[in-house]
Amino acid sequence: KEIVQDARQSFNNAAPHYSCPDSEQLLCYACGETTPKQIDTMAAHLHGCEDCRMTVLRIEADQVLWDDLFQHSPEAALSQALGEKGRQEINALINQANKKQSPVRAELSRIRDNMIAWISPLWQPMYAGQPLTAADMEEQSICFEMDYGEYIQLKCHWQDEKDCQPGIDLAWQANLLQPSNIWVRFVDPDSQQVLAEILLGTELEGRLHVQGKELAFHPLRDKWGVVAVAEEI
Repeated sequence: KEIVQDARQSFNNAAPHYSCPDSEQLLCYACGETTPKQIDTMAAHLHGCEDCRMTVLRIEADQVLWDDLFQHSPEAALSQALGEKGRQEINALINQANKKQSPVRAELSRIRDNMIAWISPLWQPMYAGQPLTAADMEEQSICFEMDYGEYIQLKCHWQDEKDCQPGIDLAWQANLLQPSNIWVRFVDPDSQQVLAEILLGTELEGRLHVQGKELAFHPLRDKWGVVAVAEEI
């Protein structure tokens, strides 16, 4: 009988604790998102459960590492959390939203803002949003300077297209140390609303014609400015 009792006691001590909180409850406790009553209950459980106590310590350690990484490099922290597949999926959603003029475009842009390596100040080309004839138009350019000699130079020209919204011709030349996606973001200078985003790609030099239907604004009637974005890949 003594042997059986000892074996039963040893088994019960080694058996899993099915009354342990689940991972979500432990996460909420570690992040301080529990009620005072739940805190007392959880603290009492952790006092006698080494497994849950170690889980909470790991969560707290991960949180410290995340906060440190996010403080020094938000884009790296978010990229690490999402993984390469997550980055690709977000970029795919942004491209899809741009094509469909989806209302989620602005929200997706804010998400990707945490992953970009650099974003330029807003540039308002002369005559942007003003009704002018083709004879008055001339190509305009700006060079956005970055650190360590990096830069993105943009040139743009726009005019009426027959029977549709006017399009914009973009040309760019860049010097970037890291492989990056180059984006052009058209912004309302008053409201700061993103009007359209165009992916130029990873080439450091090129030219692209953006059709009026891709812009969702009228370059000869609506105020607009240009922002250059470099997203490391």
